[in-house]
Amino acid sequence: MQVPSDAVPDLLAAYYQTWQDTGAAPAQTPVLSGAFTSTIGEVIASGGGQGAVSDRTRRSAYWKAEVATTGVWTFPVKLSNAQRLFDAIPYLMECFPMEVENIATAGPGEKVLVQRGSQMDFGPGLAPGVYSRVVQWTLHYPCVATDGRRYAVYGYGQGGDVYADSGTLVTAGG
Repeated sequence: MQVPSDAVPDLLAAYYQTWQDTGAAPAQTPVLSGAFTSTIGEVIASGGGQGAVSDRTRRSAYWKAEVATTGVWTFPVKLSNAQRLFDAIPYLMECFPMEVENIATAGPGEKVLVQRGSQMDFGPGLAPGVYSRVVQWTLHYPCVATDGRRYAVYGYGQGGDVYADSGTLVTAGG
């Protein structure tokens, strides 16, 4: 299946979302297994490692590509470690930002999420308080090498940069 350059972010977003929704890679995917795909997919499926959320909380990641204003940077490359993957040389490298929405809710045995005065629990963007839900948005910057039929991810931007967050404060008596 050949995917146009501007659709590669959606292909990768759907790949990660499938890991979140089903716990496995999509069937019949042109995205190749590797450190930045199947390995990260297993972390997503296990509910861990997505954003700066405290321990003992459940996490959900909803992946979407935001390339309407930034575009996809595409350029030819020749990577020695990718020669075994693709027939055509040079092949294309496509780089783009991806947005991830991380949702934290209280885990088993917890009633609330607490952002202490030090703001170390969920980061400095969230005011100290007691929350029933915290949402953080992060950016990741993957690059994908492709021959137009198969896609090898060569970057992800580990951890991502939190650029916005919000929370649902628990009110007194509520």
